[in-house]
Amino acid sequence: MPNCQSPVRGKKLCSTCYSRHRKSGLSQEEFVKMPRVSRHLHLGTGTCRVSGCERPWNNSGKEPVCRGHRWQMIKRGGTLEEFLADPAVKGLPGLGDCSVLACNRQAVSEFGTRLCHPHGKPLPALRRQPGFDEERWLRTAPSGSFGIEISSRGLPDLVVAQLLFGLQHRCHRGARTEAGNFRALIDKTIRPSLAQRLEDVPDPAANSEALILLNRTRIYAIRAVDPRRRVRQGRVGPGGVRSPRLAGLHRDPPALASGERQAMGP
Repeated sequence: MPNCQSPVRGKKLCSTCYSRHRKSGLSQEEFVKMPRVSRHLHLGTGTCRVSGCERPWNNSGKEPVCRGHRWQMIKRGGTLEEFLADPAVKGLPGLGDCSVLACNRQAVSEFGTRLCHPHGKPLPALRRQPGFDEERWLRTAPSGSFGIEISSRGLPDLVVAQLLFGLQHRCHRGARTEAGNFRALIDKTIRPSLAQRLEDVPDPAANSEALILLNRTRIYAIRAVDPRRRVRQGRVGPGGVRSPRLAGLHRDPPALASGERQAMGP
């Protein structure tokens, strides 16, 4: 779909476009020619159109220039083409990375805490909340990634390795892991916990998809590092939904030989 960068889920469409296609009554050939339009649509970032400028643009539509050049253009007046053609308009140096540890975007704010567009927008309201800890927020705020992007920036090396081992094992077993679900698990559960290993990450809400994904990922990760460690299985929630749960980790007694363990079962 033109303008859509969300991951494909079925029939070569993302879940949103698939829903729109069903409601449109159009054939798929006709539908895919229509650009996706939404005020919540995520589009990739780009560089300011001013020659030599290293800062990201405001947006890809009417303002493909950085914040500094946008204000210059407003003061000067005229069209975008006239502004870009003016030899007096000079490129600006980049401002470095966004101060949010998980973010891989460039900062757009010159003063105070240097943040990208998505992270800079909510900060004034957050600062008005009683007890807001800005330093902790910079360490634990969601990455702001979208589509199939998943950021592990700011996570401990051990947690990153465990996540990769666990995800790789899920793939080998034929399990399907949605990028959005895995990103949400990292940003909403693992990152805010500041845990140094997956075993120490608190469980999210019971009976949730995040709980199942977290437990299966860390079970596979733990077994990949040490096959002798086993995870007990339990039940989650009042509905009795079966799910792996890290109720306890233990080693098999050293006196048991491998043949005896096999005879006893997993």
